[in-house]
Amino acid sequence: MEEFDAVMVLGKELRRDPERARRELAARSAAAAVAYRRGAERVFVLEDVLRGQQFAGSQIVQESLLRLGVPEHVLDLDRVTRSTRGEAIEAAKRMEQLGFRRLLVLTSAYHVPRARSYFWDLLGREQVSVRTPSYALRYATQEERAIISSAELTEEEWAYEQRVEARLSRAARFLGLLPASLAWKIEREVGRLYRRPT
Repeated sequence: MEEFDAVMVLGKELRRDPERARRELAARSAAAAVAYRRGAERVFVLEDVLRGQQFAGSQIVQESLLRLGVPEHVLDLDRVTRSTRGEAIEAAKRMEQLGFRRLLVLTSAYHVPRARSYFWDLLGREQVSVRTPSYALRYATQEERAIISSAELTEEEWAYEQRVEARLSRAARFLGLLPASLAWKIEREVGRLYRRPT
C-alpha cells in the first residue's frame, strides 16, 4: 500500500437509500482506518448536512472511525462541503496548510472517475490517489474486511448510480466551458442550494 500524509473520506447522500449509504460510508471509514495505521497523519471528513437529512454523513464516518480505533485528534472534522468539488477545494486548502504532499481519497467505484478529475484538477495526479475501499483489503483486519465487503452494490444499485454520475459529469463538462474559478463557484453554489438543509 502506498504511503499517504492524509486520507479523505468523501461524503454520501443519505436520502434515497439510507441503509446502503451507511454501508458505503462505513466501508470508506474502514479503509481510512487502514490508511491511518499505514502512516496517514490526518483523516479529513468535511461533509455538511444535506437537504432532507437530519444529520451529515460525516457523523457516520466519525463514529465509524472512532469505533475502529482512529484517535479523535487525527480527525479533521469540519462540516463545510455539500459537493464533491467542494470537498476537493477544501482538501487542497488543508494539504497546503499542513504541508502534506500525498492524499488518499476514498469513495465508491461509481464515483471514482468524477472525483478523480476534480482532485487531479486541484492537486495533480502525483499528489492524489482516488480509490475504492477495496484498495485497503490486503491490510485490513477481519472486521474491516467484513465492513468493506458489506458495501458491494447490486446490479440495480450500480446502474442507478451510473445514471446519476453520468448526469453530474455532463453538467461538469458544460461548466468546463467557463473559466475554472467561475465554473467551480457555480458548481459549489448549486450544490449548496440543492443540498442545503431544509
